[in-house]
Amino acid sequence: MNNIDYDHFKNVHVLDGPSIIFPLIKEKYLVESILDVGCGLGIWLKVASDCGVKDSMGIDGIEIENSQFLAPKSNFKKQDLTNSWEIGRKYDVVICLEVAEHLPSEAEHNLISSLVKHSDLVIFSAACPHQGGQGHINCQWPEHWQNLFNEYGYSCLDELRPLLWNKKFPEYWYKQNIFVAKKDPFGAGLEPKIMPIIHPDFYFSLQNNRKSYAVLLSGNAGLGTYFSLFVKAFKVFIKSKLRETKKLL
Repeated sequence: MNNIDYDHFKNVHVLDGPSIIFPLIKEKYLVESILDVGCGLGIWLKVASDCGVKDSMGIDGIEIENSQFLAPKSNFKKQDLTNSWEIGRKYDVVICLEVAEHLPSEAEHNLISSLVKHSDLVIFSAACPHQGGQGHINCQWPEHWQNLFNEYGYSCLDELRPLLWNKKFPEYWYKQNIFVAKKDPFGAGLEPKIMPIIHPDFYFSLQNNRKSYAVLLSGNAGLGTYFSLFVKAFKVFIKSKLRETKKLL
């Protein structure tokens, strides 16, 4: 994610969701090798290794320190995801989960074309509209990404959401956004559209956010809360000014 403001340590990265999803992927699609695009701290690679998949690679636009990466650092490559890229081999599966929304819209074709170069099977999810998160700049419904995969001869199937929908874990963004893209040059574009649905957990999180916002507007949130928000806003302001200064240098 070149020149994209993102800090992996600002988000909570837990093993619960991947520990539920990856065994399903491995069993359903007979996976023995995996490429994780936008791998972050390597959580999915660690879970894959725990499930017996040792042939793995993770790429991300942000450099990760050796001590922070949860898989062998030799399995990591820094790569600008806004440009087209190729690492010279194919894998049983490529996963790209909650990554595309962090990239500008003009990088969409570069991302999808790069994913399909590396596997006939892609597990994909990306934030839907109004799904909050750090650095979300291109939130789209699944059909948007499905149309792009179709252009490259891949059919998109809603095979995983029904298996995950009623589970406590994984996190709601996986449960509502995940789909499977398979190489299918003759059927691509003829498959049903991936429905734009939101998970109840997402709905309730939006409701809770609205209630919290109402309390803030009422003036009854307490001085500590307002001071904390001021500090966060000030940090965002300083960061934006620093980015503007760097562009001028």
